[in-house]
Amino acid sequence: MVACLGLTACSGSGDNSGTGTFSSSGVTSITDTGTDADSGETGTDESGTDTTTDTGSESESESDTGCLAGSEGCNCAPGNFCEDPTICVNDVCQLPGPVCGNGLLEGNEQCDDGNALDTDACVGDCMNATCGDGFVQSGVEQCDDANTDDEDGCTSTCTIKVCGDGTVQAGEMCDDGNLTNEDTCLDDCTPNLCGDGFLNTGVEACDDGNSDDTDACLNTCAVATCGDGFVQAGVEECDDANIDDTDACVSGCLAATCGDGFIQAGVEACDDANEETNDACIACVAAFCGDGFEQTGVEECDDGNMTTGDGCSPTCLLEACQDAINLGEADRLNSFNDGDGGVELCDDNMNNLWYRFTGAAGTRLANAAPSKYSCGTDAPGWMMGDYPMVADGAVDRTACFAWTNDTCTWQVPIKVLNCGTTYVFQLPSVPVCSLRYCGAP
Repeated sequence: MVACLGLTACSGSGDNSGTGTFSSSGVTSITDTGTDADSGETGTDESGTDTTTDTGSESESESDTGCLAGSEGCNCAPGNFCEDPTICVNDVCQLPGPVCGNGLLEGNEQCDDGNALDTDACVGDCMNATCGDGFVQSGVEQCDDANTDDEDGCTSTCTIKVCGDGTVQAGEMCDDGNLTNEDTCLDDCTPNLCGDGFLNTGVEACDDGNSDDTDACLNTCAVATCGDGFVQAGVEECDDANIDDTDACVSGCLAATCGDGFIQAGVEACDDANEETNDACIACVAAFCGDGFEQTGVEECDDGNMTTGDGCSPTCLLEACQDAINLGEADRLNSFNDGDGGVELCDDNMNNLWYRFTGAAGTRLANAAPSKYSCGTDAPGWMMGDYPMVADGAVDRTACFAWTNDTCTWQVPIKVLNCGTTYVFQLPSVPVCSLRYCGAP
């Protein structure tokens, strides 16, 4: 029997005579001699060419594995010839039809790139590569684990899970899809917590990365303020977490001190926020008669003792106002002038005592120079300067004595005190006679 190896036509007869012929192409056909394969006989064809007679041994066209070249599933015969109905595909005889990997797009194939690679655009059974098919497409996918679980190492978009992709993975405490450190999730996928040094906008007022409550940011991530109970180093002297200004820490987180204007309970009797010594509060102690400080409008004097006869009474009244010696002579008035040779009296026994002008002598010591021979003397005395106010207390002035054309030929120091309704004067004895202090209305 003749086997035609993919030839267009086979020449010669096909009977069992054992003879064979060559085709015009010169390819030798295999001819059954019809004799016992063990005979070993040979013959010649019509052209005189030797033919091979089956001797019972394996055909030279048959492979070592028993697969006849040109048969289905075997290698193609020379010239890529295969027995009908098979065809030669990639040097293998196959039945016609879709064959994945033959480089031909056939049947239900989505693609066929002629290779068995599963890392390109055509994978598996000639299907287009897609995310989730279990094959990592080179240059396109980072991973492909054939599922849509976003919480394993490979996301549903075939990217390797990383912090900041918006999906919380194993090992991450949060993932908000960004790398900013100013929201609730940091760029390392850990929560933004107070004290981590990152400001959580809208939640924290500050975050200095420490738990120190003596700086500008507390361990609660609130800005340090007076009244929060924490003493801010270099800024506050104290902080007692209240608004009570009668304790040891007052408004502004300042330590209470005398003169701050706040009365510290149990410590100060008063506090008028000044250092004055003539008002009702002196060194945060209520002023009193005998404290040595004259309280304006209340005391006439205060010599710090309760002794009488020293000019200031135990009730802080000026003894001068009460005990001044009255000068009431009519010829002492500055309008009295009897000329040269008239009355020539002399105040040479005044002894620096306090005196009051009264009655016909006027109400006070004249403060303008009288003419000579006035006031019952030769050189009348008068006071330089203005009269003091009650609040001024006893003030120093100068008394001058006018003679000839000089209004102040002699002068002596005096004191003047406004007692409210009258003036009193502390007058020394005159330096020479005849000199006398003049009264004025």
